Amino acid sequence: EKWVRLTDMRVDLEPGKAHVILVWELFGYRRTASVDLVIQRVGEHFHVEMLGGSLGHLRLPRGMMRPLEPALGTVAEALDPEIRALFQMTQITLAKDKLVLDSRFTST
Repeated sequence: EKWVRLTDMRVDLEPGKAHVILVWELFGYRRTASVDLVIQRVGEHFHVEMLGGSLGHLRLPRGMMRPLEPALGTVAEALDPEIRALFQMTQITLAKDKLVLDSRFTST
């Protein structure tokens, strides 16, 4: 039996940033962590920067959130096809609580 299990992930989109909330069970107890991310398009590539976040209710600076990087990497790997399809769209606009997509795909 696993002693830790990721149970939920939520994303709150805002203009210029995304607030990612991870929920997991650790020895049967529910724990949460949230991370504020900035996503910028640089040519054909997307650059993601972690601004900071919190563990439970404790706000922490960016450097203290580093232990969450493996969990975020696992989620990104699991959602890789969806992320690639999303970023192939020619126009993505983040607005308060919504993601506006132009579904015309690029040739890549």
